[in-house]
Amino acid sequence: MARSCVSAWPSAADRLAEAFWPGPLSIVLPKADLVPDIVTAGGETVAVRCPAHPVMLAVLSRCGFPLAAPSANLSNRVSPTRARHVAEQLADRIPMILDGGACEVGIESTVVDLTGEIATVLRPGMVSPEQIRDVLGEVRTTAAGPRSGDALKSPGQLPLHYSPKARVILAGEDWKKSLGQSGTKAFIISIEPPPADFDLENWHQLPASPDGYARSLYDTLNQCDQTGAELILIQSLPSGAEWDAIRDRLSRAASGS
Repeated sequence: MARSCVSAWPSAADRLAEAFWPGPLSIVLPKADLVPDIVTAGGETVAVRCPAHPVMLAVLSRCGFPLAAPSANLSNRVSPTRARHVAEQLADRIPMILDGGACEVGIESTVVDLTGEIATVLRPGMVSPEQIRDVLGEVRTTAAGPRSGDALKSPGQLPLHYSPKARVILAGEDWKKSLGQSGTKAFIISIEPPPADFDLENWHQLPASPDGYARSLYDTLNQCDQTGAELILIQSLPSGAEWDAIRDRLSRAASGS
């Protein structure tokens, strides 16, 4: 089904699909005529992916054709990870929501571009460049966004993305000094537990592992939005490369702040 969406299917795509599909990896390739221009915003490439969730696999099996599937959120807003997040943003815009439970990975897929001579990661995700390098032998990453006027090959390339309504501050090592923000309804997202004298309702302690943190992050940001947060203070993450995809999402969420 993925091959029908593209005009070229290199051996690198076969190797990546065998290693990571079904799963959170999107592969950018030249689009086939089958794919309408509206799906790619007029661009000449398309990202294809086979999801791992059993509900979406069942939907694809019943349909028998590929689906265009953007994330179910308003532009630049926090991605949904539960059906209620979709309802909160899009209830008056769409006719139906299929509830498959909470997302298992929590952040968007890794996007790798195979249209050049070297595979390039356009958007980091929980499939790391190192894992892709183990399969392909060579891969590069890019922090550069598209040139002005160019069609996006991947979502998540704009500086501001995945952003809640509240102002987001990414705090450094002295982040606890910022807890005394006055005149704002501040929420804390951290790996550390809250101090004894802090309002526990506004403190969100996330798992200390990258997988657990990623699974919880958007759910927590959506909770902050729904409870009227004006400021979200996020503790700095550990420095390891396994946190890069989450660090990317937090940087974009805070870009407008």
